[in-house]
Amino acid sequence: MKIFKLDNILHNTYHILSKFYLSSYSSKIFPSVFDFYTHFLLLNPPSSSSSESWPLLILSLTKYEQIQFLIGIIQAIYFLTKGIGLIKYPPTFKRLINDLTPLIAGYSIFIENIISICFCHCIIAAEILIYYTFHTHYSSAFRTMVIYLRELNDDRNSDDKIVEIIEHNNNYYYYHQKYSIKTCKLFDYLTINNLMKAIEFKKFMNRFYYLVQILHFMLNICVYLLDFHTSSYDDETIWQMIIRFSSLQIIFIFINFCTTFAYSALLIGSYAMSVANRSIKKFKSDINQTTKEYESIIVFIDKNYKMNLMLRLRKMMVEKKLKKSYEMYTRLILFIEDIQPYVSKLVLWSLVVNMISSQVFIVCIKKIDQNQFISLIICYYALILNLLMIIVYTFTISTLNSRLNSIRFQLLSRPCLARTTSFSFKYHMTTYYERLITTKPWGIGIGTIAILTKTVFSKLMIFFIRFTMLWSKLFT
Repeated sequence: MKIFKLDNILHNTYHILSKFYLSSYSSKIFPSVFDFYTHFLLLNPPSSSSSESWPLLILSLTKYEQIQFLIGIIQAIYFLTKGIGLIKYPPTFKRLINDLTPLIAGYSIFIENIISICFCHCIIAAEILIYYTFHTHYSSAFRTMVIYLRELNDDRNSDDKIVEIIEHNNNYYYYHQKYSIKTCKLFDYLTINNLMKAIEFKKFMNRFYYLVQILHFMLNICVYLLDFHTSSYDDETIWQMIIRFSSLQIIFIFINFCTTFAYSALLIGSYAMSVANRSIKKFKSDINQTTKEYESIIVFIDKNYKMNLMLRLRKMMVEKKLKKSYEMYTRLILFIEDIQPYVSKLVLWSLVVNMISSQVFIVCIKKIDQNQFISLIICYYALILNLLMIIVYTFTISTLNSRLNSIRFQLLSRPCLARTTSFSFKYHMTTYYERLITTKPWGIGIGTIAILTKTVFSKLMIFFIRFTMLWSKLFT
């Protein structure tokens, strides 16, 4: 009861604070924060006449989110025109819009222009990354997962209802390709075996956003107070002060927009990987136990050369259970392969964004005066997020890919599965062997470059270290 009251207080606080950042969230329209952010993953372009209208998906955003997106474009244009020297902005204008590049670069105009171009790159790449998160039409399985999570509630008997909702959504939610009913059945199986934990994840995501919004607001207020006490306003008019504080708030609006939407994709992606890891562990454990039981039956039959009715029934039950485990494992592989085109682009763009922006924040931390405590906190906060994405998230993906591909070695070490008189079971096992024993690895990749295996992860870390060393030499 106390947790429920605390959730209500946090929810109301989030609802109020979100207005400071031009968020269109409303509890009257969206039941929860989770529903609000997953709503953007189910967007359709304004025109449904052809797939060419997908580039206009930005027009399907709510007007406040469109404004936040536009703020980033304007900031990118400013840093680009400044970095290439197209427009010479006066120092007063830079101060009014809270441009930090002169503070970071010192007296070097060249370094200031380089940092401006880097800021422009980070903003554009971040907006492209966020824009790609809305393009879930690349994966029907991912959209199915989002719908499933949105519709699943505490009613454990609602599986049939969810399937009906998925089938109904084919008509009005998504025209480009149909949802994956097989994916929905996979999630039904995982829910029955308590592997989804969808309700717990939705509660966690809601509370996470409550706390993040409060943290952003506290940092926002601290920056205002610090700027008010450390800056000199003797040479500024009242209108200049209003413009400077307004521009500072606009910067925070865009930062909040980028981080919250990045968190959305990051949390849902992490949840999908955790479900996949739990499922792989469960399926492999079931396959091992069932295969050992099947081996004992085969050995008994070989020694006694006969099979009574009870043994026959037991053998049939074991074969049925084994086929079910391999069927669900195959569906899990198909699910990951289906989300691969969507997730791989996000992984590629996120690496590009985080590798460049992490270097920019490292330079900021080195150049900013140690007395600028709040600015340093913000830079460290952003740097930690970048490093988590580069190191932890990519390592998690590589680990998932390794576990997913380990089934082929398990199959190769079980020749006894072919020793049976059941033609149907032989046929099914041959089908699974053909699908699962391949030379091409499955899993999530980096765009179309390569599947993110542990070897690729090691090469990626070496490249990141070299890139960091070269960047540090450039700005020393």
